[in-house]
Amino acid sequence: MLGGVVVMLGTTALLAAGSVVAAPRSVPPGPDAPEAPVASEAPVASEAPGDGDVVTQPPSAAAPLFEQSGSGPQRVPVGPFTDSVLVDVTFEGGDVDPFTVTGVGAGDAATPFAIFANGTGSGRYLLPSTEGVVSLDVQAVGDWTIQLLPLDAARVWHGIDPIDGTGNDVVSYTGGGGTLSFTIDGDASSTITLVTYTPDGNAPAGFVLTQFGVLSGGGNLPAGPVLLDVGCAETWHLSIA
Repeated sequence: MLGGVVVMLGTTALLAAGSVVAAPRSVPPGPDAPEAPVASEAPVASEAPGDGDVVTQPPSAAAPLFEQSGSGPQRVPVGPFTDSVLVDVTFEGGDVDPFTVTGVGAGDAATPFAIFANGTGSGRYLLPSTEGVVSLDVQAVGDWTIQLLPLDAARVWHGIDPIDGTGNDVVSYTGGGGTLSFTIDGDASSTITLVTYTPDGNAPAGFVLTQFGVLSGGGNLPAGPVLLDVGCAETWHLSIA
C-alpha cells in the first residue's frame, strides 16, 4: 500500500506527482519542507515471518466496510462514524492532474481530514471518528477507488522482526518500548513522518518524529498497543532495539 509527507493538525496528506505521501495529523509542516519524492511500487507480500525475516505488506484480509469507485469529482457519503477507520485510496491521472479528498462534516462543515495528490498512486490513511466526517469530497480528473476498513485491518507489528513498506501506511504496533530506527531508500529530498495514536485512533500517543532529507535515524517508541502512522513516499524500513 503506498501512501507520505506531512502535515498539519488533522489527518492531512501532501503528495507530489505520482506519489502518495503521509500526513499524520499532529505534526505541523516545517517552513522548509521539500517537495515529496515519487513513490515506488508496493512490495510483494511474503510468507509469514520467522526470526530475522522482514514483515512486508500483504493485502488486507479484512472486508471493506465501504467501497466506492468513480471518475472525476464526486461527493461520497460515508458517515458519521462511531469508530475510527482506515481509508484506502487508489487514483489515476496524468502527472499534473490533481487528486484531493477532503472530509466534510454535518452541515458542510470543514474537518481536518484531507489528502492532496497529483498523478497516479495509492495510500492508507487514518480517519478518527472524532473528526465528525460524514462525507468525502473527491476532486479528480481520472478514475479512483475509496475503501473504508476497520482498524484491525492494519498490519500487526510485534517489533521482534523489522517491518518494511512503501508509502503511507498505518501499522498496529504491539511490542514493548524501545529505540525505533528507520531507513529510507531515497535521497536528499526524502521525508518521513512517524506518529503514534491510541488504539482507537482518536488521540496522539506520545511519539512524533519528522525528518527531511535524512535517510536514517530514530527515536524512543513507547510500548504498544499503539497505532503507528507512517508517512513516506518511498520504501522505508523500521526496526526496534
